[in-house]
Amino acid sequence: MDAPIVRNGRQHHAKVRGCKYSNVAAERRYTDAFQSTVIGTLTVLQPINNGGGHSVGIARMGGQLLHVDSMSMLLHDRVQRSCVDPFGSNNLFICLGVQRQSSAGNLCGLHVLAHFTKLPLSDKSPAEVAATNFDESRMRDHVFDCLQSKQIDRFPRLPIEHLLLLQHAAVAPEHFPTSLEIE
Repeated sequence: MDAPIVRNGRQHHAKVRGCKYSNVAAERRYTDAFQSTVIGTLTVLQPINNGGGHSVGIARMGGQLLHVDSMSMLLHDRVQRSCVDPFGSNNLFICLGVQRQSSAGNLCGLHVLAHFTKLPLSDKSPAEVAATNFDESRMRDHVFDCLQSKQIDRFPRLPIEHLLLLQHAAVAPEHFPTSLEIE
C-alpha cells in the first residue's frame, strides 16, 4: 500500500511492498485520491525557523491548525510561506496562548518541542496543553535524556507548590492569550 508521509514540510511516499516493478502513474493517482480523503485529519507537527533566529511550531491535529510561539509574534512571512505547502493557503490558525519564554532565554525551539510532545501524548485539549508551565531550567537536560534513551517523554513541568509560590510573588510564568489568525 502506498501512503503519503509528511516530514519536514515535504511529502514522501512509502513504497509498495511485494512489487519489484511499479507503475508510477498508477501509484501517483492512488496517492492523490488517498491524500484528498485523509490529509485533513493527518497529524502533522512542523517546527519552523522564522528566518529571524526564532523557532515556532505549526501543528495539524484533528483538522485544526495550531500555532505555537513562545514570543507570541504574528505569523512571519517566511512561516506563512512554509505553511502553504503542507497545509494549503487561506487557513485559520489557532495561536495557542503558550508560556512566554524567559527574557534571558533562547529556548523557543525547546518550547515548540515541549508542546509537540505534550499535544499528542495528552488527552487534554490544545488550550489546556497550552496552559502548561514547563520547567525551563530542566528543558535542555530533558532533551539530552530523551536522545540518549531513544524515548520520547513529556517535558518536565513546574511543581504545583513552586508555581503557587511564584504566583504569590507575582512572578509566575506569563501565558499569552489564545487568538485566531487567518493566513
